[in-house]
Amino acid sequence: MQIRSLVRAATAAAILGLVAPTAARAQTIIKDNSSPVIVSGYTSYQTDFNEVGGMKVSWVLSPSGGSSAFWSDISAASGVAGRWGIWTTSFKLWGNGTTDTYNSNVWNLWAMDLVSFTMEALLGNASFDLSAPTPGTDDTADGKTFNWDGSGPDSRVTYSNPIAVSPDAFVGDEYGTLKVEFGSLGCAAGWSPSNIYDDKCYKFINNRLTYVDKDIWQGSLFGTSSKCNSEYGPDEQVNNPRPTPDIDNRKCQVDFTQDMDNLLNDPGTPQDVVPEPATMTLLATGLAGMAAAARRRRSKK
Repeated sequence: MQIRSLVRAATAAAILGLVAPTAARAQTIIKDNSSPVIVSGYTSYQTDFNEVGGMKVSWVLSPSGGSSAFWSDISAASGVAGRWGIWTTSFKLWGNGTTDTYNSNVWNLWAMDLVSFTMEALLGNASFDLSAPTPGTDDTADGKTFNWDGSGPDSRVTYSNPIAVSPDAFVGDEYGTLKVEFGSLGCAAGWSPSNIYDDKCYKFINNRLTYVDKDIWQGSLFGTSSKCNSEYGPDEQVNNPRPTPDIDNRKCQVDFTQDMDNLLNDPGTPQDVVPEPATMTLLATGLAGMAAAARRRRSKK
């Protein structure tokens, strides 16, 4: 009886197409509304890449770890006039300076062994404008939520620091921080990914087919191909593709869409950063010295 039940279960799995499932591209969008930021308003909803200078970009590579830099003019570094972004040996993120971020697939990413990257728009006096809800925040127009060009790599995109325009509460279409992690949701131990439902896992419980949502994050890397090497940069691949397949960097580069807006005031500028303890100590020492000097001058009088 038990053998027949196992046979029936295996047969059902084969009929339902659950055997040897194929991988599916997935992009998950998450909104973290736990830390809202209050601003006085917006200057412009048409925001070009050269209007968010000072935005902080952080990234994590495997196995070298994390790095960060600030959004700036990279014309000299990239060899292309008018480019703005980040340009390093293993991580490049950029756009054309006079291009509106609202346009589709105008963000360019090139990387080697990339785990994740984060953009803190508030430091560039800006925010990320999503496509929903509508109507959105006052003084902003329709936005565009993060989306890869084509199927794109498996990833999850987390928005945090929702923007509230005083005196109103945040609406949920403007955010100060965006993080992209590469990987996808998978199945817990004992469950198998379904070949019918991209977001489901299955197993037989008491001879009955049972589905649950995928809920285990399984990280991966972007730009892992041996063709992703720093000797051949993205421009050589895109503008002058070489016939030799071992130097084709296309697997290291992808474009995406994400609209941005400009703020009237910037709650996160470097000028507002709290001084480090060492700086506070020096300041206190200096003030104490000035006070002592003033006492000496008074005693002489």
